[in-house]
Amino acid sequence: MCQMRDGGGKVRHNRVSGAPMFDFDGTFMGYRGTATDSTAEVEARVAAMDAQALLQDAVESLSEGFILFDSNERITLVNKQFRELYEELSEYYVPGTSFEEISWRVAESGLVEAARGREADWVRERLWQHRNPTAPFERQLGADRWLRIDERRTSTGGIVSIATDVSELKKAEQKLRALNESLES
Repeated sequence: MCQMRDGGGKVRHNRVSGAPMFDFDGTFMGYRGTATDSTAEVEARVAAMDAQALLQDAVESLSEGFILFDSNERITLVNKQFRELYEELSEYYVPGTSFEEISWRVAESGLVEAARGREADWVRERLWQHRNPTAPFERQLGADRWLRIDERRTSTGGIVSIATDVSELKKAEQKLRALNESLES
């Protein structure tokens, strides 16, 4: 690959191939070959890398947790906020990890009360729910952490999941419920 400027000063990218040429007595005469203009290909590759960096930056700027699974249910993109929501298991939230492996890690961690003592059933239910996303749902993590999870299928068969920490809202609801109960008695 070589670069040169065209008559207008624009940088052009060329793929060059050739072979050295020699005369009868072995004297080097130069090269004979071809050059193919690959400027459009190089510019497309640079644009794709810029778009990927822009997307990663946008996803990292979200206040919610964001995770994207491909059509094979493997993580392709996950932001820092999502890893922080599952801080105890953040080392597993990396590109390439399967949703099933993540589900097993969550079930075995004890973070989700509903999974304790019924891990295999919980993982099976969670896989079905993940593969058939409908309405957002809430998940309690530990005694006082709550997430609202909204999963949607992408046009390519993957799943995008947005997780919002709603712990403060759940605590306020509990206080309001307790206050109502005390007023009714």
